[in-house]
Amino acid sequence: MSEIAAVPVIVLSRHEDRAEALNSALRNKGQPARVMRLDDAGDLAEQLDQGHWRLVVVFADESDGLLGTAGAVVASAGRDIPLVSVREMLDEDIIAADMALGADDCVTLAQRERLAGVLDRELKLGRLERALKDALNTAAQYREQLRRVVAGTADALSHVAEGIVLDANHAWAQLFGFEDEASLSGFTFMDLFAPEHQPAIKGALVACSQGRWPGQALKATGEARDGTPVSMELEFEAANFDGETCVRVRVPARRDDGHELEDKLRGALQLDQGTGLYGRRHFLEQLDERLKAESPAGVQALVVFAVDQYDKLERQVGTRAADVVVAGLADLLRDVVQARDLYGRVGASLFAAFVGRGNRRDLKAWVQSVGQKVARTLFEAGGKSVSISLSAGIAIAEHKGQELDLLYGEAQEALSRAVDMGGGQVGMSRHHEDSTRIEEMDQLWVKRIKKALIENRFRLAHQPIASLSGEEKDLFDLLVRMVDEQGDELLPNQFMPAAERNRLVKNIDRWVIGAAFAFCASRNSAKAFVRLSRDTMLDSMLPAWLETRIKNTATDPTRIVFQVTEAAAASHLKQTRDMALRLKKTGFGFSVEGFAGGPGTGQIIGHLPMDYLKIDGSLMQGLAADTKLQERVGAIVKEARGRKVRTIAERVEDANTMAVLWQLGVQYIQGYQIREPEVVLSAGAD
Repeated sequence: MSEIAAVPVIVLSRHEDRAEALNSALRNKGQPARVMRLDDAGDLAEQLDQGHWRLVVVFADESDGLLGTAGAVVASAGRDIPLVSVREMLDEDIIAADMALGADDCVTLAQRERLAGVLDRELKLGRLERALKDALNTAAQYREQLRRVVAGTADALSHVAEGIVLDANHAWAQLFGFEDEASLSGFTFMDLFAPEHQPAIKGALVACSQGRWPGQALKATGEARDGTPVSMELEFEAANFDGETCVRVRVPARRDDGHELEDKLRGALQLDQGTGLYGRRHFLEQLDERLKAESPAGVQALVVFAVDQYDKLERQVGTRAADVVVAGLADLLRDVVQARDLYGRVGASLFAAFVGRGNRRDLKAWVQSVGQKVARTLFEAGGKSVSISLSAGIAIAEHKGQELDLLYGEAQEALSRAVDMGGGQVGMSRHHEDSTRIEEMDQLWVKRIKKALIENRFRLAHQPIASLSGEEKDLFDLLVRMVDEQGDELLPNQFMPAAERNRLVKNIDRWVIGAAFAFCASRNSAKAFVRLSRDTMLDSMLPAWLETRIKNTATDPTRIVFQVTEAAAASHLKQTRDMALRLKKTGFGFSVEGFAGGPGTGQIIGHLPMDYLKIDGSLMQGLAADTKLQERVGAIVKEARGRKVRTIAERVEDANTMAVLWQLGVQYIQGYQIREPEVVLSAGAD
């Protein structure tokens, strides 16, 4: 005989014996219960949000208004939880009044048989209502799936389970060059796609089958039966085929209407005819508009790519065949840029892209990944297979309103240096500020930072950290902003370097820590990641200061995770370990961010008592199509898992990368794929 599971029940009463009496009544009825007693209705809403409670029982005589408050809380929870009122004495007027306040029935402790019967009946009714709601929801989902399938018959559809094609429609068969859809049944799904895209697709299939795929489309290259590459975007949704749970993969059909045709005609005038990218004139016009707009967080830069030894390529394959190679290169660039990037052809063998990335290291890593992908690709032209290399020049857009000609000139100068290094290289624009200019600027920044600290003109921004495994929720990475004299926000890369050079960073860190305490106090279940600079991490007085803050603010230290950079931890391994141990002893969490897993960094995972490890965003650039990068990230995840350290991928900016991270076992991600940082006003340290 199977064991009956204990049902969770909340009892509102100040007396433990009354809760035990209900527990006994249910047990005697053959229904074990897990009873939680609450003294009043103040904690009821929080408990209903946190648990799967099946019954609420209120001893209404103990306090005037107790039943009414409880009824309002249960109703607002929207969970269809039965509510039973218990009183010393009952008559029809009292029963009517209690039911008007939200009670489903009323009982007394004196009538134990009726008490047990009512409780048992309400539990059974609750189970039936939940089962009916689940059935209706399931039916609605199936109806919606059927509607979408019927309405979208022009879409290419395939049902996949455990990596095998269960079924596909005619459009899917045509897309991949099969004679009919029956030929695909039992086919290995991954064999339909280029090897570099298979990890992302596999990760998306696993995530979707677990109900965790957020719905973004993946860019992928399919391989038709004759070897022809087919660019597409894949959509994934959980489905059921012939009684078997599976994933439906969809390639939406292109549907033209009058407006779309008009847009295409207008766009054709802006495009380079040989590649389909923006032509030089339109690209520069769009770039000029971008430079006038407010810069988003992170780093923006103009990147100019050049095909190395293009004249030699023309002599090798001929002018028209060289144009075919350039067109193939354009297709490759189109696959690796992101939706918000601007890119175009600006010369016979020149391409340009205006891109935004997390920081300069991410930017350079992305440009290098583009060059590596080009170097690995064979281009077919003039009956020959040729390989080419790209040189690239990067110019950082430092501020809003930067002059286009100046930025383009810096990118061209950086490109020339890359070409001079032998081709296939990446050049960065020179910084013309000498040490004297930096010192002069620091003097101005020091005054502004000190004044901002005095006037409490700092703000927090919080960026969510999303779980890929359904574990902890409400994780946030906290970032600091400074508000200038005109009320405009300044990003950390504008003022923090000067603060670090002039020993003001500890003051800012103390403000951020105080603001983080206030942030957690305003969010019941939030856990915040707070950065510690190298100077603060080496400050032996920090633990004592934190203990004082905890006492004064009644902050739960387990909701704060302090993080230091890999570079700071590697340079001061012993001091970092000592500080981490002291912080964890107090109850705080500890993390290392910007972890790239270079030589000697294994000591960091092995020696530091960390709870989380943040994998550097530079490793996310090109990850979806780079097996070596995937192996590197996978090795980091494996080592961290072996030491029970949870992993977070930084600066994740596209669905393909997220899908690969899912496949590699990374547990959390953060970045613009999740959400941009949101500014919140927070009180700083006292």
